[in-house]
Amino acid sequence: MIVSNCLISFMMKHFRSILLVLFFFPSWEGISQTEQDSVHYLAEVLIKSSRLQNFTSTHKFTSLDSMTIHGSGGNNLADLLSHYTPIFVKSYGLGGLATTSFRGTGASHTAVLWNGFTLQSPAHGQTDLALIPTFLLNQVEIQHGGSSALFGSGALGGVIHLNNPQSFDKGISLSMKHQYGSYGQFFQGYQAGFSKQKFSSSIKVFHQFAENDFSYINDTQFGNPKVKQTNAKLFQYGLMQDNFWRITPAQQLNFRLWYQFSDREIPPTAVEAASQASQQDRSWRFSSEWSKRTVKWQLAVRTAFFNENLVFIDPAISLESESLTRSSISELESEINLNDHLAWNIGLNNTYSYGRADNYNGSRSQNRIAAFSSLSWKSADQKLTSVMSLRQELSDSETAPLVPSLGINYYAVKYLLVQGNVSRTYRLPTFNDLYWIGAGARGNSGLQSERGWSQEITVSLLHSQIGNLAVEGSVTGFNSNVSNWILWSPDSTSIWSPQNLITVHARGLESTLQTAWQWGESKLGLKAGYNYVASTNEKVKTGNEQTLHKQLIYVPKHQANGHLSFVLKGYEISYTHTFTGSRFTTTDNRSSLPSYQTGKINLAKNFHLRKIRAHLHAQVDNLWDENYQVIAFRPMPGRNYQIGLTLEFTKPNIKP
Repeated sequence: MIVSNCLISFMMKHFRSILLVLFFFPSWEGISQTEQDSVHYLAEVLIKSSRLQNFTSTHKFTSLDSMTIHGSGGNNLADLLSHYTPIFVKSYGLGGLATTSFRGTGASHTAVLWNGFTLQSPAHGQTDLALIPTFLLNQVEIQHGGSSALFGSGALGGVIHLNNPQSFDKGISLSMKHQYGSYGQFFQGYQAGFSKQKFSSSIKVFHQFAENDFSYINDTQFGNPKVKQTNAKLFQYGLMQDNFWRITPAQQLNFRLWYQFSDREIPPTAVEAASQASQQDRSWRFSSEWSKRTVKWQLAVRTAFFNENLVFIDPAISLESESLTRSSISELESEINLNDHLAWNIGLNNTYSYGRADNYNGSRSQNRIAAFSSLSWKSADQKLTSVMSLRQELSDSETAPLVPSLGINYYAVKYLLVQGNVSRTYRLPTFNDLYWIGAGARGNSGLQSERGWSQEITVSLLHSQIGNLAVEGSVTGFNSNVSNWILWSPDSTSIWSPQNLITVHARGLESTLQTAWQWGESKLGLKAGYNYVASTNEKVKTGNEQTLHKQLIYVPKHQANGHLSFVLKGYEISYTHTFTGSRFTTTDNRSSLPSYQTGKINLAKNFHLRKIRAHLHAQVDNLWDENYQVIAFRPMPGRNYQIGLTLEFTKPNIKP
């Protein structure tokens, strides 16, 4: 009933916007001309998120294959992204907070989606990548650029898609992974799967512990002594379960569960003598989706419930602070194939969020309703694709701007693809922005959403085979402007509060090159990338003129990475090298952290033990023992080691 009333209120208040949405909708006459006498069902279908599958084709993507994901051992998503993608990961050290800076934007400007549902916290709008083990992930896809029209608030720099695709009729699968590493690191994970023609279920459980007591050179102290990191232990465990039912050849139902608990100590910075602080994070995540697909259309109804609890403890100042957020998400989405050239996507999303924290003056809640639609057109020769999208969102705090986007794909020649996108972007204020103590008892009601535009163009050389050599690559130029950027700053009484203070202009270049040379049973591969990002403040508050046109803090202008691998008869050796340019640590750009380079080498062997497949790997991180910091006064470990063993057993179904 509440949802119905909200929908009616939304339609009454935004009649003009709905008319604009309908402008993109094709005539129902086109649908009436489709075949009416019979309905054809696909014999076997793979049902995925409609928007991700069919309406993001004009965006640049970076996809990490399962070998890259699982080859990262027991590491977390932050480690994976920092080595293999153009995303700059702001890491506070081993086991510490890790957030993103994508295309010159902030930590709350990258949407992280788990099977279509946002993981961004309603409290602060960020996702801690250090709390997501790669062991739980089957598929990671990075969508570059603004995508607010498709995925809503916060998708300014890009979107990280974490997906667990279904698989039927695969039989029984069992696996275990054990990994040991420097500084007391221990990881163990177990997976069990059962898959028949109409039912599939998989469960993963993991546990890890680390002392993280590495030594580092503290150049903030006299004589640059070598000291040991203290109060840095990490303890974490969790599980993820996926269940899929094939009700009919055209209908599917799934249910997913993800539970995690983390207890980590927060070490002192390089300028602090000691720390006793710690943080506990506990999360429950449930989701379910029913979908039906025919030749002409697809309908999906999905829902999710997230419960996130955080407890921060610091005995040194007698502090114990607890915060709780809950989110309930419901979504209805439909895709209609109007003809061989046109596909239409339409949907409604309702997100209810609840937050309680010591700094909110009680509990807070917010309800958001969004209507979205996309129209995809392909030419008869499949060389040209165009996607138009539109989104309108309404929240309790304010109405988000009407968000359109337009993208094209054009195959200029056989191996050359040109992509272009123009889109509007936005981010709604979070609970912390609106209700943190210091903003007033009734909250910061004058705070507005961040709003901007982004543009990009990509030229890609598609997979080309020249004898035994395969080559592909791309070059992307991008530009974005964000106004009303929310910045926390102290007032005349030294009380920190958020305000719409600055306007940010981010622009830059992304380039990638990938080659593979195969002869016989041997394969040599090379992946390389370089990124240039200029992200500057173009509007300042009176008294802060020294920050005008300055690079944002912790946004490196230059980044590069390279990955070289060689495979022969089950043996694999690979080397990954990353370069991160200097980062300013003050808004006037007077202080900065130096650039750094790290290397990682991985040795692996695949072999069989009767019916069991085994994967043994050894890894050396920070091979050159670089002394560096990603965040000021947060030391990173020197050369360290990992060794792990994975055992897999599969028993296929017996065919009749």
